[in-house]
Amino acid sequence: MRIPTRSRGFSIIELMIVVTIIGIITSIVLPNYMRFAKRAKDAVVQENMHTMQLAIEAFSVGQLGSYPQPADEAVFKGLMPGGLYPNNPFTNAETTILWNADPVGAGEISIFNLPGGGYRLRGQGANAFLKDIVAGD
Repeated sequence: MRIPTRSRGFSIIELMIVVTIIGIITSIVLPNYMRFAKRAKDAVVQENMHTMQLAIEAFSVGQLGSYPQPADEAVFKGLMPGGLYPNNPFTNAETTILWNADPVGAGEISIFNLPGGGYRLRGQGANAFLKDIVAGD
């Protein structure tokens, strides 16, 4: 003979406690995630700057020591992997390269020709300029 059992669900109090705990965990985890996402995008911009540096040095080797000028942009871009500038991690579009002007938007990179024949690369991170790369004579 079977004894009928009655199944019980969760009470409203138990459900409210679970939802509260999930909310507390989310409020702790979400700001950390956002901070790490910005740092990761800054690291991608620095990686893009390094790729630019390698292309500038390759251009210099091919041009017997002279560094690219704004007029050489087509040749310089051709030295990039795939013939394209790397993607901007903030916009997911091709990175904007500025010549002899500070970058204004997150993920943009600028190339400054220095008076002595060198160059300086400057990248814009999420909140500030990233570490400059300076090379040349």
